[in-house]
This record gives sequence, structure tokens and C-alpha cells, in this order.
Amino acid sequence: MSLIACIEGANGLPSSTADRLGQSLGLFSAQKAAYHSEAGHCLAATPGSPGQTPVRSWRPVQTASGAAVLFAGWLDNAAELAGVLGLPTESDNALIYGAAVDRWGDDADGHAIGCYAAIVKGAAPGMRLARSPWAAPPLRYFQSGDVIAAASVTRALQACGLPATPNLRTLADSLFLSLHAHDGWYEGEKIVPPGAVVHLHRDGARIIRWYDHLAPRPLLRLRKPRDYVEAADELLTRAVAASAKGAKQPGVLLSGGLDSTNIAARLMPLLPQGKPLSAFTLTPDPQWRGVAPPGQIADETAHVRSFCAMHPGIEAHFSADGGTEFDHALDRMLLATGAAPLLTRVLGPFHGLYEAARDRGCDLMIAGWHGNATFSSGGEWGLCEYLRAGRLLQLYKALHAIPRRSRPIFREFLRLSLLPHFPPGFQRRWKAFRGVPEIDYPRAAHPLHPAAIDAHDLMRAGEAAGWGNRPHWYSRDTHWRHSNSGAEWAHADILCGFEQLYGIRTRDPTLYRPLVEFCRAVPTDIFLRDGQQRWLARELGRGHLPEEIRTEQRHGLIGADWHSRLARRLPELRAELERAARDPLLAELVDFAELRRRLDDFPAETDGSMRQFLRYTVAVPNLVLAARFLRHASGRNEP
Repeated sequence: MSLIACIEGANGLPSSTADRLGQSLGLFSAQKAAYHSEAGHCLAATPGSPGQTPVRSWRPVQTASGAAVLFAGWLDNAAELAGVLGLPTESDNALIYGAAVDRWGDDADGHAIGCYAAIVKGAAPGMRLARSPWAAPPLRYFQSGDVIAAASVTRALQACGLPATPNLRTLADSLFLSLHAHDGWYEGEKIVPPGAVVHLHRDGARIIRWYDHLAPRPLLRLRKPRDYVEAADELLTRAVAASAKGAKQPGVLLSGGLDSTNIAARLMPLLPQGKPLSAFTLTPDPQWRGVAPPGQIADETAHVRSFCAMHPGIEAHFSADGGTEFDHALDRMLLATGAAPLLTRVLGPFHGLYEAARDRGCDLMIAGWHGNATFSSGGEWGLCEYLRAGRLLQLYKALHAIPRRSRPIFREFLRLSLLPHFPPGFQRRWKAFRGVPEIDYPRAAHPLHPAAIDAHDLMRAGEAAGWGNRPHWYSRDTHWRHSNSGAEWAHADILCGFEQLYGIRTRDPTLYRPLVEFCRAVPTDIFLRDGQQRWLARELGRGHLPEEIRTEQRHGLIGADWHSRLARRLPELRAELERAARDPLLAELVDFAELRRRLDDFPAETDGSMRQFLRYTVAVPNLVLAARFLRHASGRNEP
């Protein structure tokens, strides 16, 4: 099941509510939206039967205790759990999970490894909601009077009574690039955090955060560096196998970097003999004539072709027109998810790849989006850690080997190793004294009225979420916080939308929990070794990747072609801006005069700077996303 919902009312539920619930879940899928109603509650799902009309014949899985279980996603250790619980090895994931809750209660999720969202409904009033840590399908809930409801998608909650009133605080956080809370996109809607259990009753919700994504972990000590590589290889291979299990025709999102290539190399042996692996690669806009910023690669076609030459069993598919625009199919995505997460603008071009995968019969897409935060990390925090530990030789090697270094080593030492240890105020004053411009990231990325920033306490909330206090390389924990403080907002809604629109589920093996926890615990030297950044990923690539990929010092950059894409749409974007300015909620938040100036001053060419990148390729698409979301919520064509 990919979509699930449960609603409970003290005074019973009319059949019309169940009908609306089933219809809302079956809106996009060729699957039936099936539901089961009794004793004042109804449960609905898309269990995979063909057809369009809602049906009543389906019944949810029941545990030995009589609890009904709704389960979306998969358990990676299903066979192992089934054995411990005395169930047949091939038991349904929902049955295994329910049996685990029967035996271990709220400790069950510590035993379950996978990517899932689950609802358990017993005989007593209320329900138990849970999401796995790191990666999980979305799950939200709301309470109104004597009714409580939980579902994968907002439209199911709205079918059960959730008002379509946008949550202005969530919108403001989004525009300020600081999503950290667990409120949904509508007033009264709440998000179940990953790594949490929520006991939902009519008198409130009790949240158990059993997994702390940001908690420091004791360092893992193995005898030799090679031992870490072998352990990581075993975990990555297990992660890929778990991700691909059950897929009839998997595809892979393939770039020219270290992450997806390492994954694809371990995916190919799992395919039946002679069966090719379909790979899908994003290419820049054909009209783009610019150059990528230093240290970045905008077009990874050459590296992908080199990898495919080394692995002839891969069938490469490149986006024929450079991909789709940031707002491609946006209205359908809003209808599918009811949400407007920030990454929608980044992943918009991937619609073209999912369309191609659907046309080739793929039922699973394997991605490696979080590789840089796990096995492919560069260990940048070593630049400060080595100084604190007195490991001056390793520090010298790391500074000396900085790619494209243009400053003397002593200046790099001051900038990257010493200065981050001083209070943030001193760092700002020192940069001002040196004439080093400091980017106001939230303001550059989206100009909000100062009054709105104060009214919603956005600055304090953003600092509490972990950005803005120290550079991300100050320490291992700081780097981890910068990478993962918004983990619950990362991909869940967008991937749920892709699955509804294209019938393709997505898995990211780099978020396999044992692999993440291993990477959190290995020493810095395994990522930054003798000056070599991303050492672990490069060693994992030996024999699997061409040397030009394995030794590449640059990083891929999605969106380097922003200038040509936005330039041809300037009249359309100006019109969209004026429509958005008439929305009273946005007018309260956004400095539209500043945005007009930006479009009027649209550069004739790019300078490759981060400031320019934020001012246009982040600010403009995010404003369009926010405006379309508000129009969707209100149900009107014009604000």
C-alpha cells in the first residue's frame, strides 16, 4: 500500500465520509481505493487491485491481538523480524509490523529497519501512528471535536473535515529556508516526525521521539583503514539489495559523481542475467551557454557515458530537452500531496526522468541523494577538528590538498581552521575588516519583510534549527546538524507525489539506517585522509568506477543552467509575481518591491556567485511555489 488513512468518530461515521475518503486516496492511481468501516471508524488504503471505483471488500491486516494495521512502505529486515516473531518468512510487512507492536509495544520500531509509515488501530479509542527514521512515507493527522484522523496525504484529511486554511507560519518558515517544526501546511494539520511514535486520542496526542537523528555517536574503532572500507562496502551492498527487493524493473537516477555510480555498480549484479539496468540522467538546458562555478560540474554526460562504457549492461537515458522546468506538473503535485516543500523547485526537472522511466516499465527508482551526508562525505570538519586535536600534520595535508587552492596555506588555516572557533560576532567583524562579503542566505534566497521575520520569530527559530551559528565544517556534530536538522521535510511528500503521478516508488539506499549509523560513527580520517576528501567513497569505487570519476574533485550542480531557463520566461514570471502580490497572505510576508527590482535587473550573464544563484534560482521559484500553493489551497484560479 502506498496511501493509507484512518478516521475515528465518537458518534459514528456516515458512509459518505468513507466514500469521500476512498475517492481521495484513489484520485491519481489506477488502483482501487479500498476501505473498511465499522464501529465508528473507517480505514482506507490503495492495496493494489485494478480499477477505479472504491470497494468495500478489502479488510486491513489484523494482528493476533485483534488490532488493524495500515502500512505504507517496506521493512528491510522483514524476514529476520518474521523469524523472531514466529511468522512465515514471506509474511506481509503489515502483519510483521503489527506482530512487532503486539510483542514490543513502542519499542517495536527500534527492531524494525526500513522505510515505512504505519497506523495501528486497536479496539480502544485512538490510534498509534509511526514513521521510520531517516526515510519514511509521509504521515499527518488532525483532531476536530470528536473526530481524529491520520493519512498519508492531506486531501484524505480534508475529505474527513480538515479545513483548507493555509498555515502561515509553515509558509513563512519555508520562505525563510528554515523548516524545522512539525506543523503541516494547513491549520490544524500535524506531521508525524520520522523516528517517532504518536498516540492519537480525542483528548490530544502523545509524541514519543524514540530516535534522535542528531545525537552524537561513539566513534567506531577498527584495526585498519581497509576494514572500514570493507564494512562500508558490505553495508552499501545490503542497502542496495534491500532497496531493490521486490522490484520487477528497477531504474536508477545516475549522475557522474561518486554516489549514484557506486550504487548502480552494486545494483547490476542483482538483476537477472542479461537484463539491462535503465539509468536516467539529467542534462542542462540546450540553450545554456554558461560555465559552472569553480569546483562544480553542470553537465555530467561525459562521466555517465564513461561509467556506462565500463558497465555495458546499463542502458542510459538522457533528458532529451535538458529536463523539465522547476514548476513542471506543479498543480498536479499540489493536488497529490497538498504540500509545498522547498525541494519541489529542485526536483521539478526530475519529472522528465520519471516520465521516461514509466514509459520503459520501471516500477522502482533508486537514487543516491544523501550520499554526501553518509558514505560519500568529504570530512570537511577535519579542518577544525585536526587543530583542536593537535594533529597538525593531517591539518597541513588537508589544507595543502584543497582543490583549486588559490590562497597561501597560512591564509587558508586562518579562514578555515582558526576563525570558526571564535564567536560568530567576531567572525562577522573580522570578515568586514578584511572586506569579505557575507551572504545573508535567507534574505538573498527570499526577501521577506523585516516585520514578518520578527512577527514569526524566524531568526531565532532558524538558529535553533542549527544554521547560522558556526560554519558547517566547525565540527562533526555541526556538519551533521546542518545536513540533517530538517530531515523530516527532505523528500517524503515529493516522492509520494512522484509515486502517485507515475506509479514508481523511490528508494535511497544511502538512508538505510545501519549504513547511516555506521557513517555517523567512523573516524574523520576515513572521510578526509592524508588530504584526500571523500576517501571512503573513492575507495568503494575501486574496480567499480572509471578513474576519471573516482578521482574527480568537482561536484555535480543541479540548476547551473538557471539563467537560460529563467531568461526566456521573464515576462511570464513578472506576471506571476504581480498575481502573487495580490494575495494578502503573501503580501504580508514578502517584499515584492525587492523581487521586482531583481527581475528588472536580471543579469545579461551569470557571474557564478552564490549570491546571484540564491537571488534568482532560489528566490523566484520559491515565490512561484508559495503562490501556487495558496491558490491551490483556496481553490481559485487567481489570487
